[in-house]
Amino acid sequence: MKKLFCWIPMIGLAMAVTGCATPRIDITSEPSRAAVSVDNEYIGKTPVIHKIKDDNRDTLVITVEKLCYESDLRRLEKKGGGLISSGEFPDKVHFVLQPTRSEDCQR
Repeated sequence: MKKLFCWIPMIGLAMAVTGCATPRIDITSEPSRAAVSVDNEYIGKTPVIHKIKDDNRDTLVITVEKLCYESDLRRLEKKGGGLISSGEFPDKVHFVLQPTRSEDCQR
């Protein structure tokens, strides 16, 4: 029974080191209030926090759009995998949207 109690702190430490918390990405943009989609699913307007539901994924595609600005798309890949972990996505992603040259937006 004593051996079991010795393992409990070690299991907790292992969970903390490997990151048992839900991974998330803070997504921001200039200008703010731009629409954000992850893998073609709308998740909100910037600034927004995206919680990654499927930790087994290796890539995410983030699209940011705003009226009168060019949309921007980024493919994120996990970095730093090893024996214990398959890697992690970045904690933060920032988009800088460029204005369009449309006459409707120049007014």
